[in-house]
Amino acid sequence: MAYIYTAGIIQEVPGTSEELYAGSGAVFSVQKLPTDPIFYASVVIKNIVVGSRYLLIDTNNDTELASGEAVSQDFDLENIPVSSDPMLVEFRVRLSGTLLKYLPYKSYGYVNRNGATLYVSQVEDTVAT
Repeated sequence: MAYIYTAGIIQEVPGTSEELYAGSGAVFSVQKLPTDPIFYASVVIKNIVVGSRYLLIDTNNDTELASGEAVSQDFDLENIPVSSDPMLVEFRVRLSGTLLKYLPYKSYGYVNRNGATLYVSQVEDTVAT
């Protein structure tokens, strides 16, 4: 089944898009919003302090892509929606609710079809009590 949009109405048409294109001279295209992902990729996080809270943001539109708490030093964030190739992301990290506290950490990286690897370098906050 294929669908045609005419006069504000979506109509179901027998056959496939290829058959309709070849047989009727109609032109079909896929419409996408600028915020729709063009693909999904993995972002690998390395060297984060366990227990830290993290936030991954698409800098193009300030959209939150992933957030959570690190349960291991290295982990993968999978199925991250990518809206441009490459896509600039901001990665924020904070750990403050434990005996050891760390300064807020912020880093940037590019995600492409191969994904990305972000290395974290947290510094202990010796002033906070």
